[in-house]
Amino acid sequence: MLLTNSEFNKILTDSGMLHWRILPQDEDSMEARLRAKPVENSLSLWDGEDSDIWAVSGLGSADLFDPGDGGCLRAHIPSRVDRWPEGEPQDGDYTAFGQLNADLIPAQHDWRPYNRLHFEIMPCCRGMHSPMIAIQLYNDGEEKIPDRYHREGYHTIHLRSDEWNDCIWEFPALPRDHVTHISFIFHSYGKELSMDDAQEFLLRNIRLEYTPVVSHTLGWQCDQGQIVYPTNGYFTEGEKNAVTSEPITQFQLVHALDDTVIYAADTKEVINEKGDFRVLDFTCVREPGVYYLASGDLRTETFPISVHPLYQAMWKGIHFLYCERCGYPVGRGHGICHTDILAKHGGVTLPYCGGWHDAGDVSQQTLQTAEVTHAVLEAAQRIKEEEPALYMRMMEEASWGLDFVLRMRFGDGFRATSAGIRRWSDGLIGNFDDTFARVHDHAFENFLMAGVEAYAAKCYQELDPPLSDKCRRAAMEDFRFAQKVFAKRGMELPIFFEHTFNSGLSQYYATACWAASLIYDCSEDRYFASVAASFGEDLLKCQETARPGLQGSRCPVTGFFYRDQTHRQIVHFNHQARPQIFVQAILALVKTQPEHPRFAAWEQSLKLYAQYLKGIY
Repeated sequence: MLLTNSEFNKILTDSGMLHWRILPQDEDSMEARLRAKPVENSLSLWDGEDSDIWAVSGLGSADLFDPGDGGCLRAHIPSRVDRWPEGEPQDGDYTAFGQLNADLIPAQHDWRPYNRLHFEIMPCCRGMHSPMIAIQLYNDGEEKIPDRYHREGYHTIHLRSDEWNDCIWEFPALPRDHVTHISFIFHSYGKELSMDDAQEFLLRNIRLEYTPVVSHTLGWQCDQGQIVYPTNGYFTEGEKNAVTSEPITQFQLVHALDDTVIYAADTKEVINEKGDFRVLDFTCVREPGVYYLASGDLRTETFPISVHPLYQAMWKGIHFLYCERCGYPVGRGHGICHTDILAKHGGVTLPYCGGWHDAGDVSQQTLQTAEVTHAVLEAAQRIKEEEPALYMRMMEEASWGLDFVLRMRFGDGFRATSAGIRRWSDGLIGNFDDTFARVHDHAFENFLMAGVEAYAAKCYQELDPPLSDKCRRAAMEDFRFAQKVFAKRGMELPIFFEHTFNSGLSQYYATACWAASLIYDCSEDRYFASVAASFGEDLLKCQETARPGLQGSRCPVTGFFYRDQTHRQIVHFNHQARPQIFVQAILALVKTQPEHPRFAAWEQSLKLYAQYLKGIY
């Protein structure tokens, strides 16, 4: 349910304009929707008394405990220890302090009659802001879970301390014809500033359930009884479509204030390789307001049609980034962290903290923070005039990321680039839990950082002139460092664990072209204009331009990019993709050099790539 902007603004005010973590709204959560589903059958997996069905291993211990309202499994685990677990890297790279596994061995191994797990858990973790439980399902039937790559069947649930958490895990698509055990995993991730030395968890009422209201986890079919729509709402001048898999033939758009039907139309049936759908199209409605869609018993929650429907979403995005800050005390989140993650080069050491943690752990990649900074700055420029408060908060958050990008420079082309971190370290420099960040003089990263720095220089010209000047100078320096390395090494061999390790030569060309164009834009130095055009020509040689169907054409489509000029391998990505860099590069050429003799070729390249994207979607 989308809050009204006035309701949402009250939350913003209470959070100090996102300088305190916003508490989740339980009544509007996925967990609340799961608990509201009907249950037709259930099976208790444990009576709260039998200890023989449990196999406990790892760090810590577990015992049976009766708090007076039913038996529990009580798990004890230290928050940290002074050694790395056996088999983990002893340099501390991407390592926690260990884990306790409580494996429940069920009497009934065939779980196919059920499609979800339901249990209650109480974390007693004094001072811990974000306790969690991880669960791993093991199936030894026709299809193994986890597979040989240790994928699938793993789930993590965030909890609230000192209260019973009602947890549901639905798994309708997971193989479960012969479940050998299910493991409840309690991790020792170290101590954030406010935490105690130990953690305790109480686990009870573990049962399987069957619900007939299945949420799809595979494929494109919509959930039963639902109309799928963008919950943020629709732009007044944009397309307005919703989708359902229910066989409805008509629908209405209804004004939420007085339930007046604003628009009624027939649905459009679409059958393709993704399934059988009904599309609800109300693009013709451009009147701002709050509405809902209805058809028979089907009804959506309310949503806005607005010139700025992403208002709340953009604030929430900045809130997420704020909560991911590293090396900063996040209100209601965590204290200053990772000041003992160190980067060494040329006889000096710097603390590798700042920017934003990786979303899935507390790792850090400088380039990832740089790209997020660029995205925030781009978005901020779009709403500068219409949402000044949001604009200023976005520029503040971007400056936090930019500070990290600039601080990680050693000044000679080398920079601290990444560190794998799965724990809260103790902040004491010199003991065993210190980790050293990776340091590289890498052409691709310096090209990309230079582009981000140049864009930031333009954005902070009025708001923070000294910072703008620093960004411009850093961009010019980093670009020249990258040029020197690229001229010597060309496309560099992959560095595993770095998030640039799958970059092809065409990405180097695109990134260098984009960065040089942005430096030219903020410095007016014609040298960078010529360098941008040169890299642009190299990039265009990597694009498929043959018209499909003509003699000599090898492909049924055109406009995409290959990894290099040989046209032997199409660009592809593993883990972290940057497909946007090709269009960013050519668009930057078009915008900064409209009088260039090759302008028409650049414009044609953009058109071909646009046709390619439209064709594949």
